[in-house]
Amino acid sequence: MKTLPLPSQQKHSLLETIRRFRARAGSALSDNEFTFFLLRWNLPAEKGFTFVCFQDGCVTFAVPEQDKTSWHARSGWLTPEKEKSGTELARKHGLLLSEPPDVPPAFVSPEAWETHHHLRLSTPKGTIIIAYPEFLKIRLYAAGTNLDIPLAPELLEDLSALYKGG
Repeated sequence: MKTLPLPSQQKHSLLETIRRFRARAGSALSDNEFTFFLLRWNLPAEKGFTFVCFQDGCVTFAVPEQDKTSWHARSGWLTPEKEKSGTELARKHGLLLSEPPDVPPAFVSPEAWETHHHLRLSTPKGTIIIAYPEFLKIRLYAAGTNLDIPLAPELLEDLSALYKGG
C-alpha cells in the first residue's frame, strides 16, 4: 500500500496525528469507518507500535514481538521486571497501577488456559492504558465524550521501555 503524503506526521507523535485526523473527521465517520480511513493512510510505526484500530475513544496498537516468559512468571502473574516498568510509568504519568487477570474469574473454567495478568494504568475516572504482551490500548478521549485526555507527548516512548527485551 502506498503511503499518502501527510506533512503533520513528521511534526507530531503518532497519538497526536490520530487525534488530529479524528478532529478533522468529526462525527462524519463512525469508529469503524475511522479505523479503515486511518489504515488507508498507512500511518508510520512509532517506537515499535503500529496502529490497529480505533474504538470508543481508544486506539489499539500492535506491539513488538514479545517473549511471553519475560511478561509472566510461572504463576501467571507479571514478572518483577514488568511490574517495575509499570510502576515507573504510573509514577511518571500520575496514574494508578493495577494487574488484573486477563479473564474475569466468572469466565474461567477448569479447562481454560492458565490465567495471566496484564498492566492497567488508570486515573480515578477510568482506565487510560492497557498493556498486554500482544497489544497496547490507549484511551485518547474521555468515555462517552469527545474530550481529549491529556497525554504526555513522550508516552509511546515511555511505553516502549515496557516492550523492550521481550
